[in-house]
Amino acid sequence: MDADAQHLIAQYVQQTAPIIVLQLNPEGEIVDMNQYAQTLLQHTTANKFMELIVNFDAQNNWTQFMKSASRADAEEQLFTLSLGNRELRSAFFRFVVSNDAIWVFGREDQQEIETLGHEIYTLNQQLGTLSRELQKKNASLQHALDHVKTLQGILPICMHCHKIRNDKDVWDQLELYIESHTDAEFSHSICNDCLEKLYPEEDDESL
Repeated sequence: MDADAQHLIAQYVQQTAPIIVLQLNPEGEIVDMNQYAQTLLQHTTANKFMELIVNFDAQNNWTQFMKSASRADAEEQLFTLSLGNRELRSAFFRFVVSNDAIWVFGREDQQEIETLGHEIYTLNQQLGTLSRELQKKNASLQHALDHVKTLQGILPICMHCHKIRNDKDVWDQLELYIESHTDAEFSHSICNDCLEKLYPEEDDESL
């Protein structure tokens, strides 16, 4: 591979590739990272790779870990990253030691991403359904409020004939006043006491 091709590959990995590339010093401190890693880890305050890892064994010797993890036949290591904004992300990592630098290459757990995507899609569907139901309920409530009329305050009513004085200082029949200020309607009948008092000669069943 010629130098131009190597330069293009390096440029792609540094600026475009959706993979995590970290450069560490022998103590595990983060010296540099590519653009994708910068975007992913922009909210973290970790200075060392081990500080990025959730529940990393603090008693584990970093040097011994690197000897094991950087062997040519070593398998990828699956770690859970703390991104610094209460978000966790799983990724597979491979470690390469070159001179005084440790190169860490990581790829995010695709299965986890697909699961998260499905969960987000499901939540969005549920949110859309709840939003539509809320709109219907709000419309129904607004419709009800538009048709509600209430009587408030003190009503001036005649103690004898029970007429009510309106805002134009005119005395209205009780029924007319209530009908004009609410959605109530009246149907006239006669109670048993009045029937007996006013029409004693009439049989209840005949009315």
